[in-house]
Amino acid sequence: METRRFLLLFVVLGVLVAMVRPAFAGKGVGRTSARTADDGEDFLEEIRRDREDLQSEHQTLLDTAIQQRLNADIAKSKEVVWNAERSRRVLEWDETSSMVSFVLAHVVVVGGFLLGVLEFVHASRLRKRGRVVDDTEITIKMESIAVRTTSFGLLLLVASIIFYFLYLKFVYTIQIVSL
Repeated sequence: METRRFLLLFVVLGVLVAMVRPAFAGKGVGRTSARTADDGEDFLEEIRRDREDLQSEHQTLLDTAIQQRLNADIAKSKEVVWNAERSRRVLEWDETSSMVSFVLAHVVVVGGFLLGVLEFVHASRLRKRGRVVDDTEITIKMESIAVRTTSFGLLLLVASIIFYFLYLKFVYTIQIVSL
C-alpha cells in the first residue's frame, strides 16, 4: 500500500512538473542546453541591443555631466573676470583719489607757507618803518591752549608744517598691496 501511495505521489509530481515547465520556458527557468541556433542568435542580438542601449545612456549621462561641468567652469570664469575687473576699478579709484588728496594737501601746505612768508615779510616791513605790530593770539579749547605772537606769519608757517607732517603720517602712508 505504501508503494502505491509513493508511486501515485511520484506520478502527480511528474504531471505537475510537465504542466508548469512550459510556462517558465521563455524566462530561462528550467531551460536546458538544448537551445537551437536561432535561440543563440536572438540571445546575442538581445545582448547587442542591451549593450547599445547602455552605451547610449552612458553617453547621454557623460554628455550631461560634461555640459554641467562646462557651465560651472564658465560661471566660475565669469566670477573671476568680474572680481579682477572690480579690483582694477578699485585700484584706479584709489590712485585717482590719492592723487587728488596729494594735490590738495600740497596746495594747502604751499598756500599756508606762502601766506606765512608774506605775513612775516609784511610784519618785518612794518617794524622797519617803526609801526607797532598787534599781538595775535590763537586759542584752542580743550583744556585751553593759547599761542600769542606778534607775527601771524610764523603761526601760519608752523600750522602748515604741522599739517604737512600729519598728512605724511596718516594720509600718505605707502602700503604694499599684493594681488
